[in-house]
Amino acid sequence: MSTTVRQERVSRMLFEELSIIVGSELNDPKLALVRVTDVRISRDLRNARVYVHNSDEEVSEQEVLWALKNAVPYIRSQVAMRSTTRSVPE
Repeated sequence: MSTTVRQERVSRMLFEELSIIVGSELNDPKLALVRVTDVRISRDLRNARVYVHNSDEEVSEQEVLWALKNAVPYIRSQVAMRSTTRSVPE
């Protein structure tokens, strides 16, 4: 299996899981209107870049990013429990 196919599969899996987690499982009111728009995976599958969109004009981008960074340990643990990959991208 080529690397690009594997990247696409992992990217799709992460997109689906992150959309569910960010959209419905995070209880932070600052993240109520945040949605995942894209996930890009590095060639070695160790790093992921997640793109999000905030529809709430009352919450600044810095507040959203701070809240998401604080939620990273929870998000990674949830993705690890739900996925079949050996490791979860950073």
